[in-house]
Amino acid sequence: MSPAPYIGDCPPRQREDWERTERASLMAGYRKSSAHCHEVDVIMVPLRIQVDTDLLLSTMDVEIFLEWEDPYLPEAESRVVLNASEVWVPEIVSVGLTDHVLSPTSVVGVLETMPGSRSVRSYHETELRGACSPHATGAWPHDQVHCAFLIQPSAGQFFNLSHDMSIADAIQLHKDIIARSPLERLSSWEVQLIDSKLFISSGILVEVVLRRLPAQLEAEVVHPLLAVSALVPASTALPPGSGQRPALLVVALLLHAVLLVSLPHFVGDLEGDATPRTRTCSRPQQAEMRRASREIEGETALNFVLAYRDFGALLVAVILLWLLSLRLASRTRPLSGWARATARSLSVLRTPLLLPAAASAPAPAPAPLPARRPPDGQSVELSEIIDRLTFLAVSASYLGLVITGLQ
Repeated sequence: MSPAPYIGDCPPRQREDWERTERASLMAGYRKSSAHCHEVDVIMVPLRIQVDTDLLLSTMDVEIFLEWEDPYLPEAESRVVLNASEVWVPEIVSVGLTDHVLSPTSVVGVLETMPGSRSVRSYHETELRGACSPHATGAWPHDQVHCAFLIQPSAGQFFNLSHDMSIADAIQLHKDIIARSPLERLSSWEVQLIDSKLFISSGILVEVVLRRLPAQLEAEVVHPLLAVSALVPASTALPPGSGQRPALLVVALLLHAVLLVSLPHFVGDLEGDATPRTRTCSRPQQAEMRRASREIEGETALNFVLAYRDFGALLVAVILLWLLSLRLASRTRPLSGWARATARSLSVLRTPLLLPAAASAPAPAPAPLPARRPPDGQSVELSEIIDRLTFLAVSASYLGLVITGLQ
């Protein structure tokens, strides 16, 4: 069978032959040993930051993109992927407690498709090590640690720092990673501020401020939880009608206290939404960061309003029930029909609520005296049940708030 005819002046070739020919023509005359690229654009995207238990060393998993123009690379008319051994790749060194050279983990050279371009882009994913300086450790809520990562070029190279990431996105990514389980939150540090800038020695200095979560959770969860745990047996042991009402108000105030304790956390989130310095960002990037910052501030303000609305409504409901309970406990006239039916149906809850047995109705005096009439026994019983039910409902709401915060 004769070969199929072809159209044009060029015979058909396999793709492998085309790539081999294109690569050979591309690399012809390329002097890798003489390729000296002075300016390298560096884009850094931090993925995860961890601090050792001694608070002196930190590690940062980071994606580093290098872009440079190689004047010795022939111009290309099509996109050709180069191996690391075929193209000059700049070396950058992480300067910390231990120095090491970053090594590529994948194909690092990609020649752009634009005709006449000698732009090369390499990708590194590595772990940087840096030194930390604890400050105000143990002084909640300013229990923080300051870490620094210094990236320097090799001899004869100069860096141009650039960002294609949002610092707020990097912080949110770090929060999402450490918030997967309560145990990770208790043993991790939360990024409060991250910033990177070009250093005097043409290196890149990445500064990170982290806040330790156990100190915050201790104030938000442990201390109020201990107070609630002490209130439950105390309200059970107190005589009927004497201890439940103050306990209700105390627990309701604790709900507001835990929100006030969380204020430094929310403020830290706003402060942590730092943006790179203006000289490292273009005008569209600055406008986008300002817009994102306004959205975050508006969302945080809305959360404040919703939280105060919910907890304020709960406190108002508790106070109204407290006043109702006081009114019932001092009531001398018998209850109405529907109120008596409600009291009888709720009286079965006295045992599950750990309330003492209802006192029997006092025997009528043989001779009426112009003294104050005793309170109605059924009203007092209903008052005690309302007290205990409200107390348990508020306690359950508080515990639900704590559990939700740990998720």
